[in-house]
Amino acid sequence: MYKRQLVFYDDAATFGGHELMTLRLVEFLAARQACGITFIASRLNTELCRRLGDIVPKIKFLPTPYTSGRGQWLRTYLSVKSLLQLLRLLRSRKPDLLIVVQGGIALSSLGIVAGRMAGVRTLSYLPMTHDESLFAPTPLRARLRQWLVQPFYNIPDCLVTAHAWRVTRGAGGAARSVPSKTASRFHTSRQSVEAPCGLPWVYRMAIDWC
Repeated sequence: MYKRQLVFYDDAATFGGHELMTLRLVEFLAARQACGITFIASRLNTELCRRLGDIVPKIKFLPTPYTSGRGQWLRTYLSVKSLLQLLRLLRSRKPDLLIVVQGGIALSSLGIVAGRMAGVRTLSYLPMTHDESLFAPTPLRARLRQWLVQPFYNIPDCLVTAHAWRVTRGAGGAARSVPSKTASRFHTSRQSVEAPCGLPWVYRMAIDWC
């Protein structure tokens, strides 16, 4: 019997809350053995790598040398070699769904770009959607950062975030109305789901999918 293939991608260098929440989902799905799971993670994130190693062989763990860092809002556009390597890897795994773990829209953005290029259904688990002005020293640099990261919001097929209204503020293209868990409505050019705690919606979507 064919098992659907699920790939997770996270190239953050540090272990945080969104990694912890994602691990809970991975462990749950691995225990069900309902789908094949591959997790691509930065080798510099030693804590995440250690915890993923504990789940092997229930999942396949692939460490990657690429790591998101300072200036990622620009680095993603310049990392052509790493993008092509990830694209080849995704095509070899042939996933039915790609979940990209993003603490912010720039982090792990290489994953959503590769997913789009590979033609893979892509979900972004995006806990934080702060305006780039919070991280830029000058208004000019803030506008530049916002201009460069804004296209990333429209790449995934679905965004799972705790603050959907921030995602929609600068989203362009055709609008689509999607009801959220909190019964409010908002418009995006691609589907978004508002999740007060983030993970419950990831759980529900992945479990229903598998």
